[in-house]
Amino acid sequence: MKYEAVVRVVSSLAVIASLGLVAYELHQNNKEIVESNRLGRMQSASDSVEAATRTRQMIIENSEVWSKAIAGEPLTDEEDMICELVSHTYFFTIGQLYEQAVHLDDDELIASRLSLPNRLKKNYSPVKNYWIRVRPEFISKGYGPLAESFDRAFANPKL
Repeated sequence: MKYEAVVRVVSSLAVIASLGLVAYELHQNNKEIVESNRLGRMQSASDSVEAATRTRQMIIENSEVWSKAIAGEPLTDEEDMICELVSHTYFFTIGQLYEQAVHLDDDELIASRLSLPNRLKKNYSPVKNYWIRVRPEFISKGYGPLAESFDRAFANPKL
């Protein structure tokens, strides 16, 4: 009898110890997941800044053509192509930012990305001219809500 009681106590202690070890492992895994998510968000933010910087740089490098387009002056075929490429880069940068927010499942970030088209100013009217060419691809990539935001922004008479 005494032997059986010792075996029960030892086996109970082993179960408790293994549960403690499992709890410790779960805690460690959770810490690793949180750290991995934090690093992923940092990388994603860095990629966003890089994409936005690249778009701004394209506008700066082509400022003469961009200014002509903003002023409504006629563009040569080459200038029109430059404006189209800059505009497409602008659209797809915003598309990537939206996709990033959706991937991160961050409702505030998604709302922020959906508000980006509303921030267009009158001097971005050249972008509006190329939207019709880009819109179908936005829809096919699953950017429907973002496309709707652009549609509303471009329907606004301020552009």
